[in-house]
Amino acid sequence: MNVQDLYVYLKSSYRNNNVFIASPACRCMDPSFIKLETELKLRGFTPATIRSYMAQNRQFLSFIKKLSSEITEEDVRIYLGHLI
Repeated sequence: MNVQDLYVYLKSSYRNNNVFIASPACRCMDPSFIKLETELKLRGFTPATIRSYMAQNRQFLSFIKKLSSEITEEDVRIYLGHLI
């Protein structure tokens, strides 16, 4: 998956959810995470894959510290650079 694909995927996962998630305890109740988890289940991903994707999304949002509606392609690039 290239940066553009990741950006589109992350942005669509959080579309119209102007919620900044501050703590891991709150994240599981956030509508954007519920929507993402539901979408992954509908697409037939395994439980292990769903857990992994959810964890990666939590890490991404924790790193960028922005509202989900404010995520940009540059944010994804910065995060990917941080991971390398």
